[in-house]
Amino acid sequence: AVTFDSAKYTMDVVSIPRDTLVNVSWPVKKVNSLYAVYGEEKIKQAFSSILGYTPDFYVVVNLRAFVKLVDAVGGITYNVPQNMYYSDPNQDLYINVSAGEQTLSGKDALGVVRFRATYVEGDIKRISVQQDFLKAAIKQILSNVNDVPITTLADIVINDVKTDLEDGNVIWFAKEFLKMNYENINFHTLPGNYMDSVNGDSYVTIYLNQWLEMINEYLNPFEEDIEVEDVDILPRDANGYLYATSGVRKGSSSWGSGSGNTGGNTGENTGGNTGGNTGGNTGGNTGGTEIDEPGGGDDPVTPPGGDDPGN
Repeated sequence: AVTFDSAKYTMDVVSIPRDTLVNVSWPVKKVNSLYAVYGEEKIKQAFSSILGYTPDFYVVVNLRAFVKLVDAVGGITYNVPQNMYYSDPNQDLYINVSAGEQTLSGKDALGVVRFRATYVEGDIKRISVQQDFLKAAIKQILSNVNDVPITTLADIVINDVKTDLEDGNVIWFAKEFLKMNYENINFHTLPGNYMDSVNGDSYVTIYLNQWLEMINEYLNPFEEDIEVEDVDILPRDANGYLYATSGVRKGSSSWGSGSGNTGGNTGENTGGNTGGNTGGNTGGNTGGTEIDEPGGGDDPVTPPGGDDPGN
């Protein structure tokens, strides 16, 4: 989820882990199933249950577009935190990137942001690396604005990225982005129990109070705060049991009925969240497809009637 404040030239990016538990009717209730089930047309509405508001736009960047975008700016100089070696012929996926600072091509950059095979923290560590890479990319681009091929980048977005932004909007956002100060772009990760499990499967359960605070501080485009009644998610209560903030559990009522690993930070939100961005926000991109995770993770999630959202 991304919020761009066009008045203050600030941007906040919030990563939502792929295993985040969502209140849906099908049995594998992970956020990365939403795109496969709902597609582009309904994805904004699907995310509104998590965010408490409907985003203005969606953007889905596929693998080919990512590679093209990185290559278009001449590669990204990044200090790769560790050796990243992985091979999966079934996905035609081969990652061979050594640790250390280097200028990554689009292909190698894609390997870096996809890799998670040896991470103890799994997807959460990968999110951290992805955010670090994006910070390096943004800093490099904004430090060399005069060298940025804005027309080429806009053409890639228009031709290879799925979005409901009009072509003119894409160019406008690109030009506004190039006016920004690197220090005014901040990254965050949805707060939750990253080590939770439900029915024997790994899930991220949202820490409700902290999540509402994050929404209101970094994402909320309105003057009034997003409250508990505005979201429809499945956090755990003080006793470790899942409940629906909307009061309605979708799908089987017995799904995940036992208490779980609550991580010591649960409880219903009793109100009183403060904060909230009150100025001129535009954008609201909640898009971005998940990609196949190389090694060390769960089997791909395939909800009924949809493709594997790992693609």
